[in-house]
Amino acid sequence: MPYPAFARVRRFGRRSIGSTVAVTISGFAAAAVLAALIMFVPVLAELLSNSGNVDVPAAETDVLKEWGVTPVATDAQTARYEQCGLLPTVWQSRQTIIGPFLIGMYRSLGVLRNNQTCLLAIMGCVGFLGCLAAVMLYWLERSANHDALRVAGALRDQIYGQSHRLGAGDLFVGQKLTATVLFSEKTETVRRTLVKWWYNFPHAASFALLMFGLALCVDFWLALTTVLLSIFSWRLFVHLRKGTRQRAALHADRAGAIEHLLQAELSQNRLLANLTMENRVDSSTFEENIRRYETTALAQETSASVVGPLVLLCALLVAGFVILLAGFNVLRDPARLSFSGVVLLSTSLLATTYPLFCFERLLEQLPAAEEAAHDIFTYLDREPRIGQLPDATPLERLSRQMKLEHVTLADMAGRLLLDDVSFSLPAGRATTVFCSDDKTPLALAGLLSRFCDPAAGQVLFDERDVRHATLESVRRQVSLVLPQHMLTTGTIAENIVGDHSHFTPDDIIAAARQVHAYEFIQSLPEGLETPLGPSGLTLSAGQAIRLGLARVLLRRPSVVVIEEPREDLDQITAERVADALERATQGCTLVILARRLATLRNADRILLFHEGQLLADSSHQELLQHNDLYRHLNYVRFNEFRDKVR
Repeated sequence: MPYPAFARVRRFGRRSIGSTVAVTISGFAAAAVLAALIMFVPVLAELLSNSGNVDVPAAETDVLKEWGVTPVATDAQTARYEQCGLLPTVWQSRQTIIGPFLIGMYRSLGVLRNNQTCLLAIMGCVGFLGCLAAVMLYWLERSANHDALRVAGALRDQIYGQSHRLGAGDLFVGQKLTATVLFSEKTETVRRTLVKWWYNFPHAASFALLMFGLALCVDFWLALTTVLLSIFSWRLFVHLRKGTRQRAALHADRAGAIEHLLQAELSQNRLLANLTMENRVDSSTFEENIRRYETTALAQETSASVVGPLVLLCALLVAGFVILLAGFNVLRDPARLSFSGVVLLSTSLLATTYPLFCFERLLEQLPAAEEAAHDIFTYLDREPRIGQLPDATPLERLSRQMKLEHVTLADMAGRLLLDDVSFSLPAGRATTVFCSDDKTPLALAGLLSRFCDPAAGQVLFDERDVRHATLESVRRQVSLVLPQHMLTTGTIAENIVGDHSHFTPDDIIAAARQVHAYEFIQSLPEGLETPLGPSGLTLSAGQAIRLGLARVLLRRPSVVVIEEPREDLDQITAERVADALERATQGCTLVILARRLATLRNADRILLFHEGQLLADSSHQELLQHNDLYRHLNYVRFNEFRDKVR
């Protein structure tokens, strides 16, 4: 199977028998109705071209008399029938498979024996079949969309459950694609392709078979010859297109090399002129390279243009050969193939291009759908990175230090975020982390709160590996304040208390007052019950930090990890955040993921990370004096004139 992940998607939704039958029946029915519409084309063409006139052998007049028509003129050899509606078609088709059916209709329906009433009857049938085909196609597309939405819904439900099962680990170590992208973009890609798949099978496939079978019934060898010549022409086109693309790429490489040489000569022209002190430097080599470039570029541009004329010539030759064969069959005496037969044969073969076009569009979408399905199932098949051991016991408050010993951690792409890192965080002290990238700080936050585990090494909490502690107690002792990542959809109150429902509204208000959050909460439309998230309110960075600090104040953890906002805060907000941080983290072990120069200047201890390695552990002044990387990062990030330097 060339698309195994997409095949797994088609089985994923557990389609009911009813929906499968509905899609199958509506697809076959729509194909059959469209085929019936195609069959009316030669009938209408015959009526309009012959005006219901036909000459038959005089010996056959008794037969036609039984059909309800009489000749307008008769001689020894032929009888002339005029204005007899469908009679020419019925007479020419009497010995074919559908002959008895047409004769029966012509004998029983008098409207088919007159040109005007026959035309009205044909157009009425065409209109009815057109409406029926529209209804069938609508029902088919509706059924296909219904089934595709059912599968997409099942995928989204599984992605939602898996995101809860995997937890927030991907936030801290990253992944190829976020759950949100899988939930929306990738699932939608799969859904659209499923609609086309169930639309084309069985509808387009059955319609192609019906049209090909109809062409074979009209004239087996002529239809087969036309199809084989068309396949040959298509294969020739594919071969020519592949060859011309290869030649165009080769010429493009050569033209690029010559252009690079010309640019090098041009850049050296002034220098050579100054060195030789002559009025003109010999430019024969440059001119020769110009001519070579023009020749190569022309070959590149014209190599692909050869395909179009060749394909057109081949198509004209094939069409001319088929018309020649059809003409011989029509013009022979007696004619082996009628005019209406030629029209039906050509119409049915041309109609097969419609399902072929549908399949071509499906094939164009299948690689993207396969990739999307593979990404989705790769995510759904993942096992959680974090688990709780059966003998895990709760952690007590940190009393001595939290330590990382020879910790190594990589992201989902294999890039090292931490490379054999060791350091300690003394209890009750503040430590500032400054990194040259944005992923390492999040990786540290995830390790300390055990949203991710190291690939090697240990995270120790008072000399105890956090992997042997209960997850609930680790998250209770280590609190994260990450304003860019940790706010959830819900109310202000729900974001403050989290999953701890025992806090009263008075507790929440008291905590909000201490961190200077209650003032802006009161100004919100619904106060503590104001919803946040995509369909609610979006908080500023300063407001989000203060909500996180209110949560810290309620929980009283041992360790607090706070990420400073990316954007600059105004002076009043910065002062309020600083005071709130001091109030909320009093007595806690504090880890600050620094983004502001003022924080670095006030820090007693800074851990400097670069490319996953701990490069320095010192104060701001010492790092400025002795560490080139630290000075460079300070200049790049905090120099107010950096954007004005050209």
